[in-house]
Amino acid sequence: MEKQNDGGFTLLESLLVLMVASLFLLIPTLSLEKWQQTSGERLFFARFEKRMAATQQAAIVRQKTRQMMYHPEDATISFSGIGDNKAGIALVIPDAMVYNGVKEIRFKAISGNYSGMVKLKFTIPEKEMAIHYQFMLGSGKYTKEIIK
Repeated sequence: MEKQNDGGFTLLESLLVLMVASLFLLIPTLSLEKWQQTSGERLFFARFEKRMAATQQAAIVRQKTRQMMYHPEDATISFSGIGDNKAGIALVIPDAMVYNGVKEIRFKAISGNYSGMVKLKFTIPEKEMAIHYQFMLGSGKYTKEIIK
C-alpha cells in the first residue's frame, strides 16, 4: 500500500507568496498618490485661471466691480459675481500649496481691468516650485511664470 502525501505549503512559502502579492497591489497605489496630487495641482490652476477670467467678464457684462479675495483662515480664494451665488464661488487651495500674495483684487466695472501690478505667488515647497501670476499695468491680462 502506498502512502499518499497530502502536504501543503509550508509557512515560509505561504508568507513569501503573500508578500509578493502585497507588493503587486501596493506599488501601483503608492505611485497613484503622487499622480493624484500632481493632477490636483494642475486642476487647481486651471480652475483658478478660468474663475479669474469669469470674474473679469462678470465685471464687464454686469458693469459692477468684482473681486477676488483670499481667505487665510480656511485657505480659499473666492471670486465674486460668478455663478448663481451672490457671495461667489470659493476655490480651496490644496494642502501641498502655499499662497503668498495680496488678499484682494478688484476688477473694474465696464473694463474688467485691474489697475495694479501685483504678483500672485503660489509655492509648492515639496517640489521646490513656484508659480507667479503678474498682472500687466492697466489691462486685465496677466503673465504666468513657472519657477523651478
